[in-house]
Amino acid sequence: MPCESIQTSQIDLGAVVPAVLDAAVTALGFAGQVSTGSTVYGSIDGRRVQLRYTDGALSVSGGADVDSVTAAVKRSYATTLVKTQAVRFGWRVSTAANGKMILQK
Repeated sequence: MPCESIQTSQIDLGAVVPAVLDAAVTALGFAGQVSTGSTVYGSIDGRRVQLRYTDGALSVSGGADVDSVTAAVKRSYATTLVKTQAVRFGWRVSTAANGKMILQK
């Protein structure tokens, strides 16, 4: 894909927890709160990306590969959701050297 190309895609996220979505996007290096409908900017795989969440769908636009952005957002959301729920129910969360989470009661 030429470097001046911009890909746009919609990711259907369904029901999300707005605070978790914001934390997940922040963990990817984006600044701002995407859950409020604002457009947030960041970089994935060294390419500029903009995200906007409205009506259960996340709009992705930018020069990065849409599939890698989709995977990164979903992975970050799932990781953040597991961490917040584990803490909520009294579990201790740590991360192993290989990137896997360890939950201890």
